[in-house]
Amino acid sequence: MPNRVRINGKWVTFKPTDLIGSGGEAEVYRYGNNAVKLFHPPDIMQQLNPGIDARQLKHRHVEKLRKLQAFPQALPANVIAPQSILTEGRRLLGYVMALVRDTYDFRLLSKRSFREGSIDNATVGTLHINLQKTLDALHRRGIVVGDLNDNNVLFKGSSVYLIDADSLQFDCFACPVATEQFLDPRLYGLDLSRQAQFSPQTDYYAAAVLLLNSWLHVGPYGGRHPTWRTLLRRAQQRISIFSDTVQYPKAAVRYDILPDDILQYFSDTFEKDQRSPLPVQVIEALPWTRCACGLEHARSQCPCHQQNGAVKETTIVNQSVKVTTLFTTKGRIHCASVRGDQLHYLYSDNGAWYRENGELVTRGQQPAGMRFIMQGHASWIGKGEQLVKVESGAVVDRKRTALFANQPVFGLLAGKVVIIDGMLLMSDGRRLGRVLSGQTWFSTGDNFGFGYYQAGALSVFFLFDTKHGHIREVSLPLPPLLIRDIQCHFSHSHVLVMLDTEQNGVTRRYALMLRESDGAIEAVCQGKPEDDPLLEHMGSKALNGRMIITAADDGLALFTTAEGRFNQVKLFRETEPFIQPGADFMLGEQGSIYQVTTQSISRLYLLN
Repeated sequence: MPNRVRINGKWVTFKPTDLIGSGGEAEVYRYGNNAVKLFHPPDIMQQLNPGIDARQLKHRHVEKLRKLQAFPQALPANVIAPQSILTEGRRLLGYVMALVRDTYDFRLLSKRSFREGSIDNATVGTLHINLQKTLDALHRRGIVVGDLNDNNVLFKGSSVYLIDADSLQFDCFACPVATEQFLDPRLYGLDLSRQAQFSPQTDYYAAAVLLLNSWLHVGPYGGRHPTWRTLLRRAQQRISIFSDTVQYPKAAVRYDILPDDILQYFSDTFEKDQRSPLPVQVIEALPWTRCACGLEHARSQCPCHQQNGAVKETTIVNQSVKVTTLFTTKGRIHCASVRGDQLHYLYSDNGAWYRENGELVTRGQQPAGMRFIMQGHASWIGKGEQLVKVESGAVVDRKRTALFANQPVFGLLAGKVVIIDGMLLMSDGRRLGRVLSGQTWFSTGDNFGFGYYQAGALSVFFLFDTKHGHIREVSLPLPPLLIRDIQCHFSHSHVLVMLDTEQNGVTRRYALMLRESDGAIEAVCQGKPEDDPLLEHMGSKALNGRMIITAADDGLALFTTAEGRFNQVKLFRETEPFIQPGADFMLGEQGSIYQVTTQSISRLYLLN
């Protein structure tokens, strides 16, 4: 990777602290008020894109230079286009572009845990209206996005930005890449690099996938079908989530929050190959209302048909399961934990945040990316790089930490707050090790944590705790790949790492069980989420040693590890009516399980 390049006649050396992001094709560095995209050298490109040989890479490199030299000018300001090309002789190094600060990937709109409580459905509609206006402006110029996906569309407030503009399709220059989830099924199997295959209609398809994901937190071919089990097969057969033959995923928002004309638009798009934008005036006219049940809907009556407010504490018992609802709110539960037999949680309602005892924490609106953790009776609130500790309604401490994907990175380990200070991982003033600021993510359990940082083909994974006092790097049996999402589940002795990765536009999910004592890998599973019950959901898991309790759409499943593999021990089908995939699970006393959704906390006992 060339970290020293000549820009406007001046040599510039980029440091790790300048790195903004890394992808399968390039790394992006901060350069004053601009950003610089530097393409990976051939060896790293081949590592990150297996199956592409040296001849193909050379051809792609030559075409990329020709394309950038012919790039259209005076594009909409929110299309982050190349401003000047960086070369070394005939070799293309990269290009300079505008720097957009404080944005989020559209991918986060599809994550219920990120969006609920901070970004409502009307705002989602506004974002998609602005995206459609941007697409219209490009299409009028004869330009097609092609690889329109939730990683190359950014948002801030109600504004949208298109990045990775060098892949745009225009004139004779094709868009040679695609992302599986957003690719029009009519293009399956075609060689996208040979000629221009995309069209405004394929952009409309991808935009419809983005909108559906953002409103319902599920893709058009999510859920389960008894015959066609993969996303690709379902897409080829045009069997969408609206089909009566599909088991709709419980983790998604029910689709009947949408009015019939919107549902018909999505059905026509994903089942009948209609390709048109959803009219702006239709999105603007949606009468979004929040019901007392918590659902936000655009119908004359909420699908829940519930006329009164909060649900009282209830206990349901059948022959095998006892479920007690402990707490409900019309607002949102942000975090919960169990210490001994004490349940602690923090929730918001009507612009105020409270602890489980009703004590006020703070007031105000919740911006996107805000995070919370609890430290005993105190609460830490992360907003941007700023952390504040609130106790009895008063701020008692302040800290700063680094961001990852524009969200504050911090945790609680052995009762102490862990932050990133510059290039150091710190725990209450104690150095735990060096990391890469702005590119490091970590998660903590009760007594140890797991994290990683990534630059190009290099991914560094590590364990840390206060006992060893330093970061311990661990080697994961993964090829060089891009990490798109990660979540960890801890016991006192193990951590289950769930990874969503991407190679050549194809997403795969990994589950890896690591032993805390020496970082050894005890089991690995990989595939598509629909391939295995363990992979079905990133979250909704709790660990007891190496035993895993996980949610599936047909009930709780119990897994263990043996001989490097995960093995399903039992499926508790009797729990199916009470389990909500997408919820957080915590182990309680006497073998009970706490289930925490965005609006309720319940405790579940298996009676036999």
